[in-house]
Amino acid sequence: LKPGGVAVHTTEFNLTSDKHTLDNNESCVIFRKQDIERLRKELESDKYRVETIDYEAGNDKLEQYVDMPPYVDEPHLRLQIANEFTSTSIGLIIHAPR
Repeated sequence: LKPGGVAVHTTEFNLTSDKHTLDNNESCVIFRKQDIERLRKELESDKYRVETIDYEAGNDKLEQYVDMPPYVDEPHLRLQIANEFTSTSIGLIIHAPR
């Protein structure tokens, strides 16, 4: 990033576990809260500013629905992956130091 620039990233987030995750699959990795927090700490130690991260899973009807394989072509926010993990997306907003 250029000095003062902003990066916005989304990635897969593991709602099932903060200990176990899918991390050895060539096509998909699901980050845990501990992984996101480690990244946040590393960025902040390099003087980047990370916006507050919202880890709330939510409880609306659509947020409670977990799409199972074979996935349907309908709106979903959560997927069952590898028959073990419930995944959703998480966003990171990162500000580069000036």
